[in-house]
Amino acid sequence: MIWQIPVFLRILTANVAGPFLMKRVVSRGSLTRKLVWQYSFCFLISLVWPSVSLLRGEGFRFDLAALMILLVGAFNGFACYCQWRAVHISLSKTSMFTLLDDLLALLLGYVFLGEQRYLSPLLSVGVLFSLSAVALFSFSKARRQRTKETQPVGRIAPLAIWILLYSAIWGGALFSMRYFGLTGVTVANYVLFWYGGSLIGAVLVRQTFGKGEGEELLAWKEVALVGQLTVAIWLSLASAYWSMTLAPIIVVQPIYQVAEMVLPVIIGLTVFKEAANLRALEKAAMAVGLIGGLVIAISFR
Repeated sequence: MIWQIPVFLRILTANVAGPFLMKRVVSRGSLTRKLVWQYSFCFLISLVWPSVSLLRGEGFRFDLAALMILLVGAFNGFACYCQWRAVHISLSKTSMFTLLDDLLALLLGYVFLGEQRYLSPLLSVGVLFSLSAVALFSFSKARRQRTKETQPVGRIAPLAIWILLYSAIWGGALFSMRYFGLTGVTVANYVLFWYGGSLIGAVLVRQTFGKGEGEELLAWKEVALVGQLTVAIWLSLASAYWSMTLAPIIVVQPIYQVAEMVLPVIIGLTVFKEAANLRALEKAAMAVGLIGGLVIAISFR
Protein backbone atom coordinates (compact mmCIF):
# COMPACT_ATOMS: atom_id res chain seq x y z
CA MET A 1 0.00 0.00 0.00
CA ILE A 2 1.49 3.34 -1.02
CA TRP A 3 1.82 5.93 1.71
CA GLN A 4 0.14 8.70 -0.31
CA ILE A 5 -3.32 7.10 0.12
CA PRO A 6 -3.64 7.57 3.92
CA VAL A 7 -2.01 11.00 3.57
CA PHE A 8 -4.75 12.02 1.12
CA LEU A 9 -7.48 10.62 3.40
CA ARG A 10 -6.06 12.48 6.39
CA ILE A 11 -5.94 15.76 4.47
CA LEU A 12 -9.50 15.28 3.22
CA THR A 13 -10.91 14.67 6.70
CA ALA A 14 -8.72 17.01 8.74
CA ASN A 15 -8.38 20.00 6.40
CA VAL A 16 -11.57 19.94 4.33
CA ALA A 17 -14.42 18.42 6.37
CA GLY A 18 -12.99 19.18 9.83
CA PRO A 19 -12.74 23.00 9.71
CA PHE A 20 -16.35 23.44 8.57
CA LEU A 21 -17.69 21.30 11.41
CA MET A 22 -15.22 22.63 14.01
CA LYS A 23 -16.26 26.23 13.44
CA ARG A 24 -19.90 25.37 14.15
CA VAL A 25 -19.11 23.26 17.20
CA VAL A 26 -16.94 25.79 19.07
CA SER A 27 -19.09 28.83 18.27
CA ARG A 28 -21.23 28.54 21.40
CA GLY A 29 -22.02 26.40 24.43
CA SER A 30 -19.84 24.57 26.95
CA LEU A 31 -16.54 23.63 25.34
CA THR A 32 -15.50 21.17 28.05
CA ARG A 33 -18.87 19.39 27.84
CA LYS A 34 -18.52 19.16 24.06
CA LEU A 35 -14.98 17.84 24.52
CA VAL A 36 -16.33 14.96 26.61
CA TRP A 37 -19.07 14.20 24.06
CA GLN A 38 -16.55 14.29 21.22
CA TYR A 39 -14.15 11.81 22.77
CA SER A 40 -17.00 9.60 24.00
CA PHE A 41 -18.17 9.24 20.40
CA CYS A 42 -14.60 8.65 19.19
CA PHE A 43 -14.08 5.92 21.78
CA LEU A 44 -17.35 4.18 20.87
CA ILE A 45 -16.38 4.14 17.19
CA SER A 46 -12.96 2.78 18.13
CA LEU A 47 -14.57 -0.16 19.96
CA VAL A 48 -16.13 -1.56 16.77
CA TRP A 49 -12.98 -2.97 15.18
CA PRO A 50 -11.59 -4.76 18.30
CA SER A 51 -15.08 -6.11 19.06
CA VAL A 52 -15.24 -7.73 15.64
CA SER A 53 -11.81 -9.24 16.25
CA LEU A 54 -12.99 -10.70 19.56
CA LEU A 55 -16.08 -12.19 17.94
CA ARG A 56 -13.82 -13.81 15.37
CA GLY A 57 -11.78 -15.38 18.16
CA GLU A 58 -8.64 -13.38 17.40
CA GLY A 59 -8.21 -12.22 20.98
CA PHE A 60 -7.25 -8.86 22.44
CA ARG A 61 -4.02 -7.71 24.03
CA PHE A 62 -3.44 -5.02 26.64
CA ASP A 63 0.30 -4.53 27.12
CA LEU A 64 2.83 -1.81 27.95
CA ALA A 65 2.45 -0.23 24.51
CA ALA A 66 -1.31 0.02 25.02
CA LEU A 67 -0.79 1.65 28.40
CA MET A 68 1.64 4.18 26.91
CA ILE A 69 -0.79 5.06 24.10
CA LEU A 70 -3.56 5.44 26.68
CA LEU A 71 -1.38 7.93 28.57
CA VAL A 72 -0.55 9.89 25.40
CA GLY A 73 -4.26 10.04 24.59
CA ALA A 74 -5.07 11.39 28.05
CA PHE A 75 -2.57 14.20 27.55
CA ASN A 76 -4.12 14.86 24.13
CA GLY A 77 -7.46 15.67 25.78
CA PHE A 78 -5.70 18.27 27.91
CA ALA A 79 -3.75 19.61 24.92
CA CYS A 80 -6.99 20.37 23.06
CA TYR A 81 -8.14 22.48 25.97
CA CYS A 82 -4.75 24.26 26.14
CA GLN A 83 -5.05 25.25 22.48
CA TRP A 84 -8.56 26.64 23.00
CA ARG A 85 -7.31 28.73 25.94
CA ALA A 86 -4.41 30.07 23.89
CA VAL A 87 -6.65 31.01 20.97
CA HIS A 88 -9.05 32.71 23.37
CA ILE A 89 -6.23 34.96 24.63
CA SER A 90 -4.73 35.76 21.23
CA LEU A 91 -5.45 34.09 17.91
CA SER A 92 -2.69 35.99 16.11
CA LYS A 93 0.08 35.13 18.55
CA THR A 94 -1.04 31.52 18.79
CA SER A 95 -1.00 31.15 15.01
CA MET A 96 2.63 32.32 14.92
CA PHE A 97 3.67 29.18 16.81
CA THR A 98 1.74 26.62 14.78
CA LEU A 99 5.02 24.92 13.77
CA LEU A 100 6.28 24.22 17.29
CA ASP A 101 4.69 20.78 17.73
CA ASP A 102 5.73 19.70 14.23
CA LEU A 103 9.33 20.83 14.74
CA LEU A 104 9.46 18.94 18.03
CA ALA A 105 8.13 15.79 16.33
CA LEU A 106 10.70 16.14 13.54
CA LEU A 107 13.48 16.62 16.11
CA LEU A 108 12.41 13.54 18.08
CA GLY A 109 12.27 11.49 14.90
CA TYR A 110 15.72 12.74 13.93
CA VAL A 111 17.28 11.99 17.33
CA PHE A 112 15.57 8.74 18.34
CA LEU A 113 14.54 7.13 15.04
CA GLY A 114 17.44 8.21 12.84
CA GLU A 115 15.16 9.68 10.19
CA GLN A 116 18.00 11.71 8.73
CA ARG A 117 18.80 8.64 6.62
CA TYR A 118 15.71 9.36 4.52
CA LEU A 119 16.87 12.88 3.63
CA SER A 120 17.99 12.66 0.04
CA PRO A 121 18.94 16.01 -1.56
CA LEU A 122 15.56 16.25 -3.34
CA LEU A 123 13.56 15.33 -0.22
CA SER A 124 15.57 17.85 1.83
CA VAL A 125 14.61 20.60 -0.62
CA GLY A 126 10.94 19.62 -0.37
CA VAL A 127 10.99 19.65 3.43
CA LEU A 128 12.81 22.99 3.53
CA PHE A 129 10.34 24.57 1.09
CA SER A 130 7.33 23.23 3.00
CA LEU A 131 8.43 24.31 6.48
CA SER A 132 9.65 27.71 5.28
CA ALA A 133 6.35 28.33 3.50
CA VAL A 134 4.31 27.49 6.59
CA ALA A 135 6.49 29.76 8.75
CA LEU A 136 6.12 32.68 6.31
CA PHE A 137 2.39 32.20 5.97
CA SER A 138 1.89 32.00 9.74
CA PHE A 139 3.93 35.16 10.26
CA SER A 140 1.96 37.11 7.64
CA LYS A 141 -1.36 35.86 8.98
CA ALA A 142 -0.41 36.77 12.53
CA ARG A 143 0.58 40.32 11.52
CA ARG A 144 -2.77 40.79 9.80
CA GLN A 145 -4.79 39.44 12.71
CA ARG A 146 -2.86 41.48 15.28
CA THR A 147 -4.59 44.63 14.07
CA LYS A 148 -7.98 43.10 14.90
CA GLU A 149 -7.38 42.38 18.55
CA THR A 150 -6.04 44.13 21.62
CA GLN A 151 -3.65 42.17 23.80
CA PRO A 152 -3.24 43.07 27.50
CA VAL A 153 0.43 42.81 28.45
CA GLY A 154 -0.41 40.89 31.61
CA ARG A 155 -1.75 37.93 29.61
CA ILE A 156 1.45 37.25 27.64
CA ALA A 157 2.82 34.83 30.25
CA PRO A 158 -0.36 32.68 30.44
CA LEU A 159 -0.49 32.61 26.63
CA ALA A 160 3.09 31.32 26.41
CA ILE A 161 2.32 28.62 28.97
CA TRP A 162 -0.76 27.36 27.09
CA ILE A 163 1.15 27.33 23.76
CA LEU A 164 4.15 25.50 25.19
CA LEU A 165 1.94 22.93 26.91
CA TYR A 166 -0.07 21.88 23.88
CA SER A 167 2.93 22.10 21.53
CA ALA A 168 4.99 19.78 23.75
CA ILE A 169 2.14 17.29 24.10
CA TRP A 170 1.25 17.20 20.41
CA GLY A 171 4.89 17.04 19.34
CA GLY A 172 5.32 13.96 21.51
CA ALA A 173 2.04 12.52 20.26
CA LEU A 174 3.10 12.86 16.62
CA PHE A 175 6.37 11.13 17.44
CA SER A 176 4.48 8.32 19.20
CA MET A 177 2.52 7.58 16.03
CA ARG A 178 5.67 6.82 14.08
CA TYR A 179 7.29 5.00 17.01
CA PHE A 180 4.36 2.66 17.64
CA GLY A 181 3.81 2.26 13.90
CA LEU A 182 7.35 0.86 13.62
CA THR A 183 6.75 -1.52 16.55
CA GLY A 184 3.76 -3.13 14.83
CA VAL A 185 0.82 -1.64 16.77
CA THR A 186 -2.18 -1.86 14.47
CA VAL A 187 -4.34 1.09 13.49
CA ALA A 188 -7.31 -0.42 15.36
CA ASN A 189 -5.39 -0.79 18.62
CA TYR A 190 -3.76 2.62 18.41
CA VAL A 191 -7.00 4.57 17.87
CA LEU A 192 -8.77 2.52 20.56
CA PHE A 193 -6.26 3.30 23.30
CA TRP A 194 -5.66 6.85 22.02
CA TYR A 195 -9.34 7.72 22.27
CA GLY A 196 -9.77 5.79 25.50
CA GLY A 197 -7.06 7.98 26.98
CA SER A 198 -8.44 11.12 25.34
CA LEU A 199 -11.84 10.45 26.93
CA ILE A 200 -10.18 10.16 30.34
CA GLY A 201 -8.32 13.41 29.69
CA ALA A 202 -11.51 15.17 28.56
CA VAL A 203 -13.37 14.09 31.70
CA LEU A 204 -10.53 15.38 33.87
CA VAL A 205 -10.53 18.68 31.96
CA ARG A 206 -14.29 18.94 32.43
CA GLN A 207 -14.00 18.34 36.16
CA THR A 208 -11.10 20.78 36.55
CA PHE A 209 -11.96 23.66 34.19
CA GLY A 210 -15.65 23.28 33.39
CA LYS A 211 -17.16 24.50 36.65
CA GLY A 212 -17.51 28.08 35.38
CA GLU A 213 -19.45 27.04 32.28
CA GLY A 214 -22.73 26.47 34.10
CA GLU A 215 -24.91 23.38 34.40
CA GLU A 216 -27.04 23.80 31.28
CA LEU A 217 -27.00 20.60 29.23
CA LEU A 218 -26.27 20.59 25.52
CA ALA A 219 -29.23 20.49 23.16
CA TRP A 220 -29.53 17.31 21.12
CA LYS A 221 -28.88 19.39 18.00
CA GLU A 222 -25.51 20.40 19.43
CA VAL A 223 -24.73 16.79 20.40
CA ALA A 224 -25.56 15.66 16.86
CA LEU A 225 -23.21 18.30 15.47
CA VAL A 226 -20.42 17.08 17.74
CA GLY A 227 -21.15 13.58 16.45
CA GLN A 228 -20.59 14.73 12.87
CA LEU A 229 -17.30 16.32 13.83
CA THR A 230 -16.35 13.10 15.60
CA VAL A 231 -16.47 11.13 12.36
CA ALA A 232 -14.04 13.54 10.70
CA ILE A 233 -11.73 13.57 13.72
CA TRP A 234 -11.69 9.79 14.06
CA LEU A 235 -10.96 9.23 10.37
CA SER A 236 -8.28 11.92 10.52
CA LEU A 237 -6.39 10.23 13.36
CA ALA A 238 -6.74 6.74 11.88
CA SER A 239 -5.44 7.97 8.53
CA ALA A 240 -2.58 9.91 10.15
CA TYR A 241 -1.47 6.87 12.13
CA TRP A 242 -1.80 4.65 9.06
CA SER A 243 0.44 7.04 7.13
CA MET A 244 3.01 6.97 9.95
CA THR A 245 3.22 3.17 9.71
CA LEU A 246 4.22 3.57 6.04
CA ALA A 247 6.38 6.71 5.95
CA PRO A 248 8.61 8.67 8.37
CA ILE A 249 7.63 11.85 10.18
CA ILE A 250 10.04 13.88 8.05
CA VAL A 251 7.97 12.96 4.98
CA VAL A 252 4.34 13.15 6.03
CA GLN A 253 4.31 15.98 8.57
CA PRO A 254 5.53 18.77 6.25
CA ILE A 255 2.81 17.75 3.77
CA TYR A 256 0.17 17.94 6.51
CA GLN A 257 1.42 21.40 7.46
CA VAL A 258 1.18 22.64 3.88
CA ALA A 259 -2.33 21.21 3.56
CA GLU A 260 -3.35 22.92 6.81
CA MET A 261 -2.05 26.20 5.40
CA VAL A 262 -3.36 25.97 1.82
CA LEU A 263 -6.73 24.23 1.92
CA PRO A 264 -8.58 26.64 4.26
CA VAL A 265 -7.42 29.49 2.01
CA ILE A 266 -8.61 27.70 -1.12
CA ILE A 267 -11.97 27.07 0.51
CA GLY A 268 -12.16 30.74 1.47
CA LEU A 269 -11.34 31.81 -2.08
CA THR A 270 -13.78 29.49 -3.80
CA VAL A 271 -16.66 29.40 -1.33
CA PHE A 272 -16.48 32.75 0.44
CA LYS A 273 -14.77 34.83 -2.30
CA GLU A 274 -12.04 36.10 0.03
CA ALA A 275 -9.33 36.71 -2.59
CA ALA A 276 -9.04 40.39 -1.63
CA ASN A 277 -7.92 39.37 1.88
CA LEU A 278 -4.94 37.36 0.67
CA ARG A 279 -1.61 39.21 0.79
CA ALA A 280 1.22 38.82 -1.72
CA LEU A 281 3.47 37.16 0.88
CA GLU A 282 0.75 34.64 1.67
CA LYS A 283 0.23 33.83 -2.00
CA ALA A 284 3.98 33.32 -2.41
CA ALA A 285 4.11 31.12 0.69
CA MET A 286 1.27 28.99 -0.65
CA ALA A 287 3.06 28.53 -3.97
CA VAL A 288 6.33 27.56 -2.28
CA GLY A 289 4.50 25.21 0.06
CA LEU A 290 2.70 23.45 -2.77
CA ILE A 291 5.98 22.99 -4.62
CA GLY A 292 7.59 21.60 -1.47
CA GLY A 293 4.72 19.18 -0.82
CA LEU A 294 4.81 17.97 -4.42
CA VAL A 295 8.57 17.42 -4.26
CA ILE A 296 8.18 15.36 -1.07
CA ALA A 297 5.35 13.31 -2.58
CA ILE A 298 7.38 12.29 -5.63
CA SER A 299 10.80 11.94 -4.00
CA PHE A 300 10.05 9.41 -1.23
CA ARG A 301 9.54 5.78 -2.22
